[in-house]
Amino acid sequence: MVVRLISENALFDSLTALSLLIAFYYSLTGIACAVYYRHLLMRSVRGFLLIGLGPVVGSLLLIWLLVLSVIEMSNPENSYGGVSWFGLGPPLVIGMFLFVLGIVFMIASRLQQTPYWQERPTSVDPDLVPVTEGGDQR
Repeated sequence: MVVRLISENALFDSLTALSLLIAFYYSLTGIACAVYYRHLLMRSVRGFLLIGLGPVVGSLLLIWLLVLSVIEMSNPENSYGGVSWFGLGPPLVIGMFLFVLGIVFMIASRLQQTPYWQERPTSVDPDLVPVTEGGDQR
């Protein structure tokens, strides 16, 4: 009911906005995969392709699609309702709002000193990776 008061097509615009956040998140995940397994990338061609090149290329493609989507969603005529919010399309405004809201929650979590923020960056333990995948032979 509340969503209908905002816009007749708010559900579709919200789902479209969600695609921006998914593309951003998965692009970061692909880069994180290559960084986390960085010590195993050069141990085999298969490892390089599957845990290095593949995720990074996928991330770059998602970033490219994200930029194209933002450009397209900035035009209000490309939204489901064709209306303008702050001179932009509703999906882009919703996506930016949710992104900023996530940043606010992240900062609040950081200020509360939750255990998540106390972890230090690491890389994968080679003992946990099978020998066939480039792990240590023992």
